[in-house]
Amino acid sequence: MSEVLPLVSLGKTGLQVSPLGLGCSKIASLSTRATPAQIDRLLNMAWDGGVRFFDTADIYGQGDSERKLAAIAARQGAVICTKAGLALTASQTAVRLIKPVMRPLLARMRGARKVAANARAASEIHDLDRQRLTKRLEQSLRRLRRDQVDIFLLHSPPRDALRDGALFDLLDQFRARGLAHAVGVSCQTLEDAHWIAQQNRVQVLQIPLRATGLAAAAPILEQAQKAGIGLIAREVMATGIPATDALPPLLRDARIAVTLTGTTNASHLLSNLNIARSL
Repeated sequence: MSEVLPLVSLGKTGLQVSPLGLGCSKIASLSTRATPAQIDRLLNMAWDGGVRFFDTADIYGQGDSERKLAAIAARQGAVICTKAGLALTASQTAVRLIKPVMRPLLARMRGARKVAANARAASEIHDLDRQRLTKRLEQSLRRLRRDQVDIFLLHSPPRDALRDGALFDLLDQFRARGLAHAVGVSCQTLEDAHWIAQQNRVQVLQIPLRATGLAAAAPILEQAQKAGIGLIAREVMATGIPATDALPPLLRDARIAVTLTGTTNASHLLSNLNIARSL
């Protein structure tokens, strides 16, 4: 691809990111239809198209999403964001061991992939123990084959878990130890993001945001911009709304550094890249 995406600043983190990011929750999941070779081609297509921001988490694909991203993470200019704080039940964790056997079976069973995805979502639990979070970040770094992740986020923590400040202190420790360049929270709601921003303890926030919600999100968008907090928009697509309508308002908004699109479909990725390059 001859045209690539321009880079923008992620708040005051010092990181330069592509305005279009790739969400990697599905690149190694049991319900993914794409083959491993197709996923490798997709990641390289994203890179060649100028994507420099890749979002993952330790539970995505039971850690296999991070493993898949290790080759990208080694490239100059790649910005990797990972998360921890959600955990899977033991039965779902064991799924990783039988993925090679299960994938062909799911492909032949009508509706089986949706059932598997729903079962995984239902098995998610919060685990915000500070010792375990530290261990999980260290494990993520080993899977990514990195000494430092560019961004580490707490994964959808309840607001009450943050009130005593201990988890913010832990994030500070991750930066002080050099495990993460920047830290923050992947927020459940815009209201949570607004409260977290007021604490002045994070450099990055990830928020659920669609183009139709920009007006309602104005308080947190303006607050984060004033504070120099880098904003990442996720869950940006809505059923029945084409990408040509969903993406441009977010990509044009200077208050939003990264708009995440999660796809394992090469044609969808190419379409999203074309939209971003046209703006």
